Amino acid sequence: MSCKESPHVGASTTTVSSVAVHAGDSKIVIAVVKCGKWVRLQLAESQPNLLEIGSSQDETKKLLHDHELLLAKLKALEDRVWELLREADRTAEANKAQSQVYDAMAQTLGEAWATLVSMLERRRELLGLTSEFFQSALEFAIKIDQAEAFLQNPHEFESTEALQSLLLLHDRHAKELLERSLDLLNKSQQLTDFIEKFKCEGSTMNSELIQGAQSSCLKIDSLLELLQDRRRQLDKYLQQQRQELSQVLQLCLWDQQENQVSSWFQKAIRDLQEQSLGASLSDNRELICKHEDLIVKAKEWDSAVEKLKSQALGILLSKDLAGKEHLQLSNQKLNRLQEEFGRLMVERKAWLSMANDFFTSANKSFDVLGKVEAYLKLLKSEGLSLPVLAAKHEELHREIKDSTATALQKGRTLISQVDSCRSRVTGIHEMMGYIQNRVDCLTEQCTAHEEFARKRQQLATSVDDYLRKVEMSIQEIRPILATTLDVASSPSESEKILNKYLELDIQVKETAHALEAAAKIMTEKNELELNEVALLPLKVKWLEEELSTLGRSISCRSRILQTYVAFRKSSEEAEEQLQSLKEFYLTEIPWKDEDDAVVKCQSNSAERKWQLFLKKSFLTQDLSLEFLNLINMAKENEILNVKNEMHIMENIMEKQTNGREELSHLRVAWYLKAIEGKPAREQWEMFKEKLTKTTHSVKLLHEVLMPVSALDLGGSLQSTSDLRRRWIAMKPQLQQLHEDVQQITKEWEVLSSQGAPLKEKAEQLKDLVHLHRRQRERIQEYEEILYKTVQFHQVKEELVHLIKPRELELLAQPMELASSEEVQMQLGRSQERRAHVDHLHQLALTLGVDIISSVQQPNCSNISAKNLQQQLEALELESRSWSAQAKEHERVLSCSLEYCTARDEISELKESFKDIKKKFNNLKFNYSKKNEKSRNLKTLQYQIQQVDTYAEKIQALRKKMEKVNNKTSDSFLSYPSNKANMLSEAMEDLKKNVDDFDKVVTDYKMNLDLTEHLQEVIEECNFWYEDASATVVRVGKYSMECQTREAVDILHRQFNKFITPSVPQQEERIQEVIDLAQRLYGLEEGQKYAEKIVTRHKEILESITELCGSLVELKEKLMQGEVPKMNSDLEDFHDNCIDLLKGPGKDDQKTFSEERNEGQVQGADVLAVNGTREDGLPMDLRRTSSDKEDSAQGLILPEDTLSGEESECISSDDISLPPLPVSPESPLAPSDMEVEELTSSSALALHISGYRMHPGTGGLGKAQESALPSPIAFADGGHSKKDTFTSHFERPYPQLKAESSLASRGSAEMSTKLHINVKCPASMPHEVHDKALQQCSQARESTLEMQEKVHADSNVTKTQDRLHAALDVSPGLGSQPDTSESHQRRVGPQGNKKNSSAENSVVSLAGQAPHFSRLLSNVTVMEGSPVTLEVEVTGFPEPTLTWFKKGQKLCADGHLQVLHKDTKHSVFIPKVCEADAGLYVAQAQNSSGTLSSKAILHVTGNHGPPITRLNWIMLCIIYVSVSVIYWLLTR
Repeated sequence: MSCKESPHVGASTTTVSSVAVHAGDSKIVIAVVKCGKWVRLQLAESQPNLLEIGSSQDETKKLLHDHELLLAKLKALEDRVWELLREADRTAEANKAQSQVYDAMAQTLGEAWATLVSMLERRRELLGLTSEFFQSALEFAIKIDQAEAFLQNPHEFESTEALQSLLLLHDRHAKELLERSLDLLNKSQQLTDFIEKFKCEGSTMNSELIQGAQSSCLKIDSLLELLQDRRRQLDKYLQQQRQELSQVLQLCLWDQQENQVSSWFQKAIRDLQEQSLGASLSDNRELICKHEDLIVKAKEWDSAVEKLKSQALGILLSKDLAGKEHLQLSNQKLNRLQEEFGRLMVERKAWLSMANDFFTSANKSFDVLGKVEAYLKLLKSEGLSLPVLAAKHEELHREIKDSTATALQKGRTLISQVDSCRSRVTGIHEMMGYIQNRVDCLTEQCTAHEEFARKRQQLATSVDDYLRKVEMSIQEIRPILATTLDVASSPSESEKILNKYLELDIQVKETAHALEAAAKIMTEKNELELNEVALLPLKVKWLEEELSTLGRSISCRSRILQTYVAFRKSSEEAEEQLQSLKEFYLTEIPWKDEDDAVVKCQSNSAERKWQLFLKKSFLTQDLSLEFLNLINMAKENEILNVKNEMHIMENIMEKQTNGREELSHLRVAWYLKAIEGKPAREQWEMFKEKLTKTTHSVKLLHEVLMPVSALDLGGSLQSTSDLRRRWIAMKPQLQQLHEDVQQITKEWEVLSSQGAPLKEKAEQLKDLVHLHRRQRERIQEYEEILYKTVQFHQVKEELVHLIKPRELELLAQPMELASSEEVQMQLGRSQERRAHVDHLHQLALTLGVDIISSVQQPNCSNISAKNLQQQLEALELESRSWSAQAKEHERVLSCSLEYCTARDEISELKESFKDIKKKFNNLKFNYSKKNEKSRNLKTLQYQIQQVDTYAEKIQALRKKMEKVNNKTSDSFLSYPSNKANMLSEAMEDLKKNVDDFDKVVTDYKMNLDLTEHLQEVIEECNFWYEDASATVVRVGKYSMECQTREAVDILHRQFNKFITPSVPQQEERIQEVIDLAQRLYGLEEGQKYAEKIVTRHKEILESITELCGSLVELKEKLMQGEVPKMNSDLEDFHDNCIDLLKGPGKDDQKTFSEERNEGQVQGADVLAVNGTREDGLPMDLRRTSSDKEDSAQGLILPEDTLSGEESECISSDDISLPPLPVSPESPLAPSDMEVEELTSSSALALHISGYRMHPGTGGLGKAQESALPSPIAFADGGHSKKDTFTSHFERPYPQLKAESSLASRGSAEMSTKLHINVKCPASMPHEVHDKALQQCSQARESTLEMQEKVHADSNVTKTQDRLHAALDVSPGLGSQPDTSESHQRRVGPQGNKKNSSAENSVVSLAGQAPHFSRLLSNVTVMEGSPVTLEVEVTGFPEPTLTWFKKGQKLCADGHLQVLHKDTKHSVFIPKVCEADAGLYVAQAQNSSGTLSSKAILHVTGNHGPPITRLNWIMLCIIYVSVSVIYWLLTR
């Protein structure tokens, strides 16, 4: 206790003594305190606290026990206290002067002791109440456990009585719980009131006591809340179970009625499923009558079902039904039964009706079949021919099919529909079986037409087989004959080749027989069908011609090979004989002492060999001539190395002739040696005898040659060939005669040298030699004439074989061939045949002229060449005529080839056109299938590029068409009129189609260009709406912080200067949107399309008007001093503006935001703007002194804004145009598809401003003037700097864009943080600064649009107001990165939701996979600039994040830093180099999963010049220039 206030100031308090009392764990310390003359007792210490009640009943009992012991010990000290008081009384009586003091001390000490005892008594009472409270709580908990056990135990009941007793138990438990709960509440309230009263009684209240009271109350409340929560939860379950049990009881009666109805329906359904449809028409009619009776009964049961349904509906609607699912299932079952019954009734009625139709049709079919059967019997008795009978049978067969088709079809349809139960259609099956059996029986009797068709098919198959065999044979032979004939180098090889061609000749003959057989079968088939074989003779004719050509070629080659093989064999045999005779004449020397018989035998043997050799030699010579003749008659290039073969043959013949001459000399020499040893007289006698014999032989030869002299050379080949054969047979005799003359001459010389009397025979020998020489000359001439004549007739006959079959073909019109390949093949064959014929004609003419020239010689005066001359003249005329016809035929074929080629080229052009048209239509269809969200501006531009590609393809197709047209126009005159018209019509049709399609493509492209322009204008409108809405909100927010009229006035003026010039421009855009929409979609649809834009424009104008009115009202209220009310009004207006900014955006986003670039849609969730703190003031106005260096880089505000009053309002620089979304990954050289992103990127540096303020001054600090680039400087450096900006600054999205991004994506991708502050120069008025910002934005946007048009090479002229800047770049405001702390806030209506949901999700993070709340985004930076790649990842357990670059793990080093703070992870590179470019991957991983985010870092060279300074006058000049250009372009 403390003493009362002393009247003396500065009196001290002294503790005289203290008493400690222990009892168990309890302890109190009582101090005796003296203050002046006052003495009191004070409770210095109490363990435990006086208001400590414990945590359980046992603990409370222990505290109570210790407290009882403490009180007992304290009672023992009470006598000493009273003794002390009595001593004080005695002292007071003894010292009267100090009696007052001692009386006071006694009084205070007594009161203190009484208070102390009373307090301890109160604590004992407190502990007693606490024990009762814990006892009541224990009883309440036990009752709760009992009720829970009751609920947890399963309850089974088999009757309604058991269910009702269970409900009574529920009621009893609920009542007891409420009683125990009420008792516990009363105890807790009593205990709490006692504690509060104990705490507040007397002057004993201190902080320790208050703390003890709070702790005890907290324990009471915790225990009470825990038990009450269990009680409430238990009561809820009790009520729920009781309700379920009562509902179960309510359902029992309904189930009984439902079972009764369901059983009837189930029985009826089984009957309907099993009943048949009848076996006859009468049976079916009875079933129909029964079905009608069942319909009447079903109506009664349907009423019962409806009654049950209404009862079930009432039960379901009355309360929460525990067995609701069971009731619904039963009700659904009843509904299904009723529906199934109704369906089966309808089906059965329909099936009975269909069965009735079937039986009716079956009866009619039986009537028709009876008539057909009678007619068949009549036809059998008439004996008709097969074709006539076949026609009759076919007609009857058709009648059978037609008469039974309806009945069978109805039966099959009925069976297929009733296929689930075959027992119901047993009668149908039987009836159909009867009909089918009757049909089969009658069909077996109508077989004549099948036999006729079978025979026709056999004939057709045989013809096709023969023709196929012929074609295959031709295809096999043609490649062999296409190669050049090689006669080989040896007889064996030549014989192999000959055998091959002989086999081919046999194959050709067999093929010809097959073709003849096909022709015979066709003739037989023609007798049956005269109208169906028109095309076959043409094919057979073509095959015959082809086969004939191949046969002639094979025959020619076979003859050449046979002749060559015979020549080589004969030459080899002749060579062998030559060598044998040569060896004989050289080695066999006749001996003189040998007998004459031996010599004669040797001589005769040699003579026979000599004769054989002569025959063989001349035969070889004749074969060589025949071979040469065949080679001359062969086609050009028919034989491989023909000149070489002729040279080889000439060498062989020359060698053989020389050998024959040499052998002749050896023979004569051998003969002379043989007679050398004989007597001279004998030699002379032999000479005379031989001379006489030889002279006789020469005279006989002269007589033999006389018929030849009278030969008519114009005879036939047969007579000439016979004569030549006889001549060849005479050549050995002529040669022998020549040898005899030579031998006689040699003998004459030998005998003359021996001195024989030769004068008497000299004249005779001279005449013989002279006559023989003349005969040999004539023989050579005759032989040459005869050889040429035979060759002439052979060539003539070959010409006849070649020309005669072709005459009709040349005179007839060429057949229409299907393809240019066939025409080309026929033309090549015709040219080859004509060349061969011309060669033979030339050869025949040459031979004829040589023969006539030879006949005109004196030695051949008796030979008649008159007929030959006439034949030669006729052959020459025939050759000219045939050649002219062949050339004309080839010309016709050439024209046909040109026509087919032109036709094929036109067909190819048509196919190309169809392919282009098909792909273009697919392109249009695929684009039209895309939804509005997918049909964004980027997709539209890509579509325009694709359309441009198809336009180029059309132009290329036009060039090909022009080439084909120019090529064919010159040949039109040579075509027949019908063909020329066909080609002309085809080209005109193709040209018309191409023109129409080109017009479609052009119109579609123009439509796409207009749509693109419309979307761009709509985006401009939306940007202005977002800009204006954000500005209105910002101005409203800043106006709430303005405290003076001057500040509001400046804010109002600056707002008007920003908004006034932009409204007319926006209205022009709206009008342009309306015009474009009406042009694209029509008047009404276009008006509807632009309705949202117009509506939102009106809302924005209303908000602007309301803001202006609020600002005016604010100025008036500030003048009157009504600041609190003014602030509340502006807060309401600010909220309305926020709603305006949020509301229309949702609707407009559905229509227009889907057309944004994907890079714009993936915006950041955090908007890095210069925000405000919780106190409502901007954060930049509360910067610390550490920001002085950075603030020096800012821009100095105008002087009129630096006063103390005006500094209370945020500078209106912050109400400049808000930034467009920018894509940090936009490259320096924009492609056509990225122009929109660059437009947004260029606007970034022109619309974001910031504010800085020195601390402690209360006003804006002094800042440096920011440099403004000149147009040239900006053109050189602006674009290269832009990517540097985007790497350092965060993309600030408007709220509308952020809302769309958050709404449309589960986790919006986060861009790199950007912080941009743009200040106006100190000397620049705010109005000029605002307009410069706006115009720079428009100039930059229009410049990029100009680049877009140049790159896209669009054929459609853009609207002039979109091309109002012809400069390469526009002047911009320099911007510096704000290194001070910035306030980041969520954007869009879902920002608060995200924050709250994030807080609430902390409780349930167990097992949550990693999730990126901020993703990496592509970045393009300038070399040497800093860059930060940052992600934000959440998850539980906390994910570990690893950085990778180009697949390699990224670790911190001296060049880069890897940072981590809370959930944010970043990579910071102070100075970027080219080696830093590449793919960066951030991979987050925990026990629940793995997730990664990727981005590409582009590094560009630093080549831009430094931005030069520019004062505000230069900026004004630039602004005026841009405005003038804009005005000129929009006229």
